[in-house]
Amino acid sequence: MQLRFRRHDGAQVADGLILHTYVFDTGSEVSHIELARRLLRSGLADKAVLPNSGEVRLANKYRGLARNISRLREFSDFGNRDEVDRSLSSTWRESSWELRRIMAGSLLRVAWSWLTGRRPDRDERDEKDRSDWQEFRTASDQFEDEVRQASIFDQVRHEIDLDLYPMEYLSRMPFIRLDLQPVDVEINLLGRSIFDAGVQRLDITLTLHDSGVGLLTMSYSVDTPTPLKYLTAATRSDKTSVKAIRISEVVAKGYALANGRRLHDISGRWEDEVEGGERWVNLNVPDESMLVDVFHFYHAALVSNFGQPILGTWLCHTTVAIQEWACCGSRSRWKKAHDGELLQVLAGVPEIDSARVDAIGGEILRDHSISPDASFYSSGGTSMEVEWSFGRSEPWSAVGLLFRMIVIENALLRFWQLKLLDGEIAGASKKKLAEKADALQEKIIFGLSEQDRVLFNARSASDLADFIFANLGRIALRRHVVERISTLSSLGAARKARVSASRSIRLAAGALVGAVVLGLPAVSQALDILAKVPSLAVSEPTRTTVAIWVYVALVGIAGALAVVPMRVRRRDVKRRRFVRRIGYTWPFGQLDIRMARRWIDEPGDQPEASDDAASEAEGRNADRA
Repeated sequence: MQLRFRRHDGAQVADGLILHTYVFDTGSEVSHIELARRLLRSGLADKAVLPNSGEVRLANKYRGLARNISRLREFSDFGNRDEVDRSLSSTWRESSWELRRIMAGSLLRVAWSWLTGRRPDRDERDEKDRSDWQEFRTASDQFEDEVRQASIFDQVRHEIDLDLYPMEYLSRMPFIRLDLQPVDVEINLLGRSIFDAGVQRLDITLTLHDSGVGLLTMSYSVDTPTPLKYLTAATRSDKTSVKAIRISEVVAKGYALANGRRLHDISGRWEDEVEGGERWVNLNVPDESMLVDVFHFYHAALVSNFGQPILGTWLCHTTVAIQEWACCGSRSRWKKAHDGELLQVLAGVPEIDSARVDAIGGEILRDHSISPDASFYSSGGTSMEVEWSFGRSEPWSAVGLLFRMIVIENALLRFWQLKLLDGEIAGASKKKLAEKADALQEKIIFGLSEQDRVLFNARSASDLADFIFANLGRIALRRHVVERISTLSSLGAARKARVSASRSIRLAAGALVGAVVLGLPAVSQALDILAKVPSLAVSEPTRTTVAIWVYVALVGIAGALAVVPMRVRRRDVKRRRFVRRIGYTWPFGQLDIRMARRWIDEPGDQPEASDDAASEAEGRNADRA
């Protein structure tokens, strides 16, 4: 049932997409490659894409699916074997134990039918057998096709990475993109559901960067005619009401583990059916639940795989993509009537008076798209893409939005890297700062140089990322971090003075020890002379004893001076990132998507894959699995 709205409800969205991107800390103790491997092993991540090769790696649970497909094909080949060219004995020798068990059962049934005289017509039996074996083959092909089709989105996104980033940057594997287990939710905006079916599946993607930053994106579509002003609430995930949440068992297990609870402590109704290899639970959702609670579930599940306490702060950036309007009929009429509503969504406020629209609208409503059929706006916390299509006949292409989402992620990544640098200094004790002043100063200088580095091949993509970065508060945060460098320089100079003084003491002690050791011949002569002097009294120590005591005392003092000032300096050795195999490689090959290689001047352009470019590759050899 579709909702109907009155004219005074304002601009009407016919079709749209909302994406919430959360940026947070993943820690620096474990590399992003190892984290990706853990997520695929646990099943929390379904797929991962390697940026240097574009190869799609699957969760370990796909091993069982591939094994079942191989068995189905083996059974099908057995049923359709050439009885002349291939004997039953050779088939038995080359078959697996599962197929041998089926063959043995078939032989027993045939023998029993001969003994009882119930022999079916041979032609009828052969036709039925061929039909059964063909069903095996059809089922195996269907399973394989579903797995390969599921990787199309990941490979298209990798092609966009190749367009935007230099290959030398991607070859270092600076990040890994993963698809996490999805979640089903029912979202209510201002008391109304924005989904036709009430509950919609949210796709969850995760990007892990080698700097210790993670970006998790939840996306859902608006598939009912909805007033634009309702999407103002959707720009804040902590203000978006959620009426139902359905998560998979692996997410629930990770959440319970991170909170020191057990799986059966999760409050909800468990379903009997298995979907996607997982059990699912419908959570008991309190009335005050918000969409951000879904992020908390996934964040906790991720932390349980990271194996270390992670900073609990995060930042959410919302992207609203309007794919089609249900009002006005033209861009000029829409802009004249609803520019104020557009500003409300970008500013995240329910109402803005006309005076404020004139004051702040010029900067926020700055269009960053050069395409005549689209606009892109950003206010730092919210971005908005608008397709000016009215009664469009051809389907909407998501390639342009993927370009912009990668640019937005880059800006969020750089901002959070800068924030982590500032937080590392602010959270360190004075003693730790003094000990690590040089290392922190070097890290900050290197981090700032990375912030200023232009990574995108397209100039407009870099300009857009810098604009979003600046709106997030880059200037003030960067100034604060730069000021920290002078403080670290003073701490480093003071520590170097202490180290120099300690080194001087050690050198002096070493010189004293050397003098004592080199003076051993003279001491020996002194002992001989003292030995010839008669004792003054019976109770007095001998001259030899006194000389030995003096010598031992000198050696002891020199040793103390040499040892006491020495302190073991702990060096910040970066953990060697031993790269183990990530996930599971699908043995039956994967789709190979290729888009025309060109440098994109406008990240909003929507390059279409040509018919021969988006073709199916022959696939990699099965023995690579």
